[in-house]
Amino acid sequence: MRARYCDAEGREWFSERRAFLNELDVMFTDVKDHKKIDLKSIEDSIASEKEAWYRWVLRMYPQFLSVGDGGADQDELRAMLDDPVKRWEELTERIWEGVGKPANWEADVDSLTDQITVAKNDAASLKQIYINFFFKDSQTGEVVENAQQYLEAYATSDTMSIEQVIDRISQDRKASLMTEPQREHHRNRLDELRRAKMAFEQNRLQNKTRAQASQTPAVSQDLYNLPPCAVCAATVDPKDVLSCSVCQALAHMGGKRELTVWCSDECFEKGAGDHNELEHDCESGDRCVQYEDEDIEMQDWTSNAVACKECIDQKRDTIYCSIGCAASNLSRHRHEKHGLKTAAYEIKKLAVPLWEVVEKTLKEANPGLKYTVVE
Repeated sequence: MRARYCDAEGREWFSERRAFLNELDVMFTDVKDHKKIDLKSIEDSIASEKEAWYRWVLRMYPQFLSVGDGGADQDELRAMLDDPVKRWEELTERIWEGVGKPANWEADVDSLTDQITVAKNDAASLKQIYINFFFKDSQTGEVVENAQQYLEAYATSDTMSIEQVIDRISQDRKASLMTEPQREHHRNRLDELRRAKMAFEQNRLQNKTRAQASQTPAVSQDLYNLPPCAVCAATVDPKDVLSCSVCQALAHMGGKRELTVWCSDECFEKGAGDHNELEHDCESGDRCVQYEDEDIEMQDWTSNAVACKECIDQKRDTIYCSIGCAASNLSRHRHEKHGLKTAAYEIKKLAVPLWEVVEKTLKEANPGLKYTVVE
C-alpha cells in the first residue's frame, strides 16, 4: 500500500498533493513501528483526501457541471461542493445526476485503463486509443459532433498531449460563452430576416390556383376537397384559392403532406411566414451556415432552396436554404435518416432544386389547372 501511494509515478490523483503524501509516509512508518495507528486509519485518511481532491477538481473545472445534460440545478450542485456536511455518496450521486451517467461507464473506464497500461510505452498506439475513446462514437465509429477540428489537431501533432487538447476545448468553450449574447442577437436577427425573406418570396412566387369548371377533367379531384383556411378556418373557394406550393406538390406526389390553403390575400400574408418556418424551415436548424458564418449574406430562400433527393423520392420534404448549407449538413441527414454515406462531391446531385421539383410536379399533376403568381 505504501508503494502504491508514496512510490507511484506521476499522473495519479494524488501526485501533486505533496503534503498528503508526506503525512501518509509518516503514518505508514508509525504502523510499521507499531505505534497507535492502524491500516483502517490510513484507509480513512486516503478516502477523505480523495473526496477533498474530487471537490477541488469540480470547483476548479466547473465545466464538468455546466456541460451536463441531466437537468440538475447547477447552483445547487456547486453549493454541495462547499458543504462539508454532504456525504460522499450523496455528493457523487447528485453529480452523476447533473452530468448524466453513461451506460456501462465502469466497464468502459476499466477497458480504457487496461488498454493504456498495455500501450503506455507506445506513443502511436496510445494516441489511437485516445482518439477512439474521446473523439469517436463507440457504436458507429463516426467522429462525434463538433470534435473534428480537435481530432485533426491532435492526430497531426507530434507534441500535443490529450490534456492539451482538452484544455483547448475548455478554452474554446469559455470564449464561446463570452460571445454567446452577441451570437444570440445575430441568430435572432437572422431568424427575423429569414422569416421576412421567406414570406416575401413565397408571396411573390406562390401559385394562385384558379380551377376552371371547363377544365375539370384535367384537374386533380383533391383540389375540390380543400381543408379550411389555415388562418381563419373559413371555407375556401376551390375556384380561387391560395395554396402552399410545397405542400400541394407533396400531396400530388402521394405523400402524407396535406394541402395548406388560405382563403384571401390577408390570411395568406398573416399565415404564410409562420407556416413556412414551421413546416418547411431549413433542416440544418442551428447548424445552418447562415448561423455559423456571420459574413454569409442572407440567402434567397425560394430561389436557392434545395431538397434531399431521397426524401423527395419518398414523397417527403427535407429542405436546406441553399446548396452551401446542404454541402455542410446533408451527409449527416443521409446517414441518420437513410443509412447512407455521402462523399462531398456527390452533394450537388443529391440535393435537388426545390422549386424545380415543385413546378414540375404541379404542372404534371394538373395540366388543366390555371396558375397565377401572387404579387
